[in-house]
Amino acid sequence: MALHPVFQEALREGSFILLYGKPGVGKTTLALELARGALSLGLDVCIIATEAGSTLALRHASLGGSLGVYEVLGGIIDVALAVMECVRGGRFTVVDSVNAPYRVEGGGIQAGRPLSLASALLRWSAERGVGGAATAQVSLSGEEVPGWEHVAPWATHIAKLEREGATTRVELAKPRRLLLEFTVAEGGVTWM
Repeated sequence: MALHPVFQEALREGSFILLYGKPGVGKTTLALELARGALSLGLDVCIIATEAGSTLALRHASLGGSLGVYEVLGGIIDVALAVMECVRGGRFTVVDSVNAPYRVEGGGIQAGRPLSLASALLRWSAERGVGGAATAQVSLSGEEVPGWEHVAPWATHIAKLEREGATTRVELAKPRRLLLEFTVAEGGVTWM
């Protein structure tokens, strides 16, 4: 499966891509596709899973290549430290879900500072040509992304994912507005 040209270009440029939406819409699946794309460009990849039961860490074996996997089930400070270690090593870094510890810790400035630090580090890496991606889950009401103000300003690309039957709609809001769609098939994503 190939990445959509918009995401291929973002990877080549070295971008910090933020994917957000409700649970089960395909954020992790698309993040894994981005990791595969980074590996195909010869980049080392680091994956940080932040939630117990996250399938991201379990599915990493199918990616191959030079890959580091961290399961960080502590607080947002632990996530920021893991991101720091990954980007310092010059690796394309995927954080699934960047705002999970923030949601668990109840938000606020104490959780917001390390979330901003993790996001700023992903942007710093992107500005050096390596880039990264993060997923963020919306609130249960679906109306807001907890910690948005600490993550979104640092992202170079922002995509909202929504599920419609078997199809996932990807609405790019940054750097330009664009609608894409994909389905999940065995072996990855199929773009429509």
